[in-house]
Amino acid sequence: MDTTRSTPVTDPLMTDTRTNTPGTSADVHFFFMKTKGEESVCNHCRELRDKDPDAFPSGLRFSYQPHTTNANLRNHILSNHLHTYLDEAEKNGWQIFLEYVRDTFTNGYTCSTIREALRRPGVTIRSLPPAPMTNSNPSQPLPSAPALTSLEAGLPSFSQATLHEHLMRFILSDDQVRFSPLVFRHNSILLTL
Repeated sequence: MDTTRSTPVTDPLMTDTRTNTPGTSADVHFFFMKTKGEESVCNHCRELRDKDPDAFPSGLRFSYQPHTTNANLRNHILSNHLHTYLDEAEKNGWQIFLEYVRDTFTNGYTCSTIREALRRPGVTIRSLPPAPMTNSNPSQPLPSAPALTSLEAGLPSFSQATLHEHLMRFILSDDQVRFSPLVFRHNSILLTL
């Protein structure tokens, strides 16, 4: 079975917007000096250590084996350089490969709202509160109740009568229960199925 692609990837979530190539590692190359056969060294950590060796955290690993995967190098970026990563990702239009950051974007955060949330005491990228509501028109106050999702917008308001009506419609249309009689009363109608 031939699994090669004959057309380029056009999904913007899977394409680096600067180079228009799928799955690039611009973020890793920004932070790490990678030379084939040599250790990958974090540029930022090396600069900090060289600038002030006494202030550099002891035990902070910033040099990795030659065959260390980009995923493991990204873990270093996530743990040690998240603010710089967010700045550079926004500035350069990087595809987001850091799982926690990608998930926060999916949940409604932006680079600026992530930075704002991370300034709060005790908040980390792994423990962010729900994304803040945004308001495109600052002259209008934010609504006090959360907006309905598309699923909730189509639901009728709850009542027992409505529940019985929908339940009866379901039972009548889903004619799968045959092994025991089912008795259902609705509006003085007694149904035995």
